[in-house]
Amino acid sequence: MIPTLIEDRVELETIPYKKLWAAVLLQALRDLYDENEAVKSSAFYWFKNDRRGINAFIDICELLGFNPVEIRRMCNIK
Repeated sequence: MIPTLIEDRVELETIPYKKLWAAVLLQALRDLYDENEAVKSSAFYWFKNDRRGINAFIDICELLGFNPVEIRRMCNIK
């Protein structure tokens, strides 16, 4: 469900910078399930981190209208 939600946002977004950040979020989600443990670990850390900033998970979710807590829940990240 969550990949489809984000994929749809990438496809439907018309504002270029939002389309870019939606693609970043989608790639991070894919990285969570990567076979490479380093990639997976890095993605998990990014999703779990509560820092704020231009490339932070929380701010990207908010920019795209997603609830970061809900995205984490759907990805089984506690």
